[in-house]
Amino acid sequence: MKTKFQRMLENLGMECRSYSGRGMCGKECLGVYPENTVGGFFGNLLSGLADMNDPEFMQELAEIFIGMRTDTMGKGEILYFPKVEFSAE
Repeated sequence: MKTKFQRMLENLGMECRSYSGRGMCGKECLGVYPENTVGGFFGNLLSGLADMNDPEFMQELAEIFIGMRTDTMGKGEILYFPKVEFSAE
């Protein structure tokens, strides 16, 4: 089942995928390619949150972003969230 975070990113038109980052020992998590920059990613995210009044989800997002990591794979930058499971369904 997709997390609320993954559904929100996909509703904003972001490409989500499964990703295993450095030091994760093959464990997979949610990864997303920002359209152009990390700043653009956060700008899109904030626009999606503008009408949301959900303090619990905001706290969950804070915890997700504290654990966010980045990587470059020769194709550009990917943002990944080790605490968030990716779902393909």
